[in-house]
Amino acid sequence: MLQKNLLKKYNLVVLLKGYQTVITDGKKTYINPTGNSCMATGGMGDCLLGMITSFIGQGMDILEATVSGAYIHGYIGDKLSKAMYTVNATDLISNISLTMKELLDI
Repeated sequence: MLQKNLLKKYNLVVLLKGYQTVITDGKKTYINPTGNSCMATGGMGDCLLGMITSFIGQGMDILEATVSGAYIHGYIGDKLSKAMYTVNATDLISNISLTMKELLDI
């Protein structure tokens, strides 16, 4: 309860990265269905944070940017893991632009 109050009071968003990543602002909670264990490599959290801050920098709401960033990050990892045993940060970053185009065209 204390955590929810802090999140609401200071307009914070928390992302707990892992199997079915959990994202909350204390009012709404989201569970991300994308991502997999092939993404358990160094630098993945940095990629995720970079994607989220990029969306915030483009004017997206913090919660929306966090949910979107986590979903797209995991989606790219899911796509790449079909052809790779492990997915590293460089592979993921290299596929952001193509994946964004694909998702926006749906």
